Amino acid sequence: NGSGAYKVMQRRSSKAQIKLLESIVSKASKHPAAKEHPLLTEFVKQAYRNVSLDDLSTHDPDDLISAAISSLKFAQKRAPGKPKIRAFNPTVEGHGWSHAHTIVEIVNDDMPFLVDSVRAAINETGLTVQLTIHPIFRVIRDKENNLLDILPRKKNQTAGVAESIIRLEIDRESDEDALKKLIQHLKVVLADVRNAVEDWGKMRNKAKEICEDIEQNPPPIDEATVAESVALIRWMENNHFTLLGYREYELERGEDKDILKPLPRTGLGILRSTSSRKPKSV
Repeated sequence: NGSGAYKVMQRRSSKAQIKLLESIVSKASKHPAAKEHPLLTEFVKQAYRNVSLDDLSTHDPDDLISAAISSLKFAQKRAPGKPKIRAFNPTVEGHGWSHAHTIVEIVNDDMPFLVDSVRAAINETGLTVQLTIHPIFRVIRDKENNLLDILPRKKNQTAGVAESIIRLEIDRESDEDALKKLIQHLKVVLADVRNAVEDWGKMRNKAKEICEDIEQNPPPIDEATVAESVALIRWMENNHFTLLGYREYELERGEDKDILKPLPRTGLGILRSTSSRKPKSV
């Protein structure tokens, strides 16, 4: 039947992808740069393991290896807690390989929401992401943040630190100023992602505190509405809703309009900073 034929095709595609990847890894191990970059073979093995057969097949193996060398050099030094970002048009002279698309590359502590946030940020600029390669490595760095080792993949591996290296092929952008603006935009987006991830537990606790406060000091409305509101917040807090930001406001009454004024040091997640926030009229 159709389902059985599809599964057979999937198995064949998977075997072909594994075989192609093994040939690329083997070629990387014999590459002249492997002596200078002893982590190259492991990097290539992990970087391309989840790339589809179609995407691997449309790239020259030499270009994939040269791109990996360039990525490895870029990831060589990075301070924890800070993303490293570049957007460029690779050339053989400058990067050891060339491509028709612009490349966006990010090295960051691994955390949720990275890829979706980065892709959305790029799409906002009017550029389209053509391919996303997103390996997660467990790495060891020295006190100066130099990359010492990429650990082999193991089930329940806990050694080292998890880092994401995201490489995106996007529509060609030749304007250097536009690329600089894109990098700045990505820095802001990744800072929001970090704040949301770091404050996730605090925001869940705030949701619980709000429920307890409403139950102990219910507003002057009917009990059914209060109970329904508390039930909704508890449901959201119980892993049914992605909490991105929280902030408290003070309502200031005015003659013509009321103002919602953010209270200092109450922001969490993407609302952690209040420096650029103006009071909102309501």
